[in-house]
Amino acid sequence: MIVCSCNVIRANDIRAAVRRGCADSDSCYRAMGCEFQCGGCRDMADEIVDEMLARPRDEAAQAA
Repeated sequence: MIVCSCNVIRANDIRAAVRRGCADSDSCYRAMGCEFQCGGCRDMADEIVDEMLARPRDEAAQAA
């Protein structure tokens, strides 16, 4: 699912960034070499990060 149409970022891209150690949506975007543009995706990106961080570590690693 596309989360950010400005940067063409998918939910799985954000999940992968969290698995690599990012702890918030800003750091996820920076890790992908971009930043928020219009900001319309920020809430959804934050929700995905929060969901990943709330999972047990082994379960988060398996989330796709």
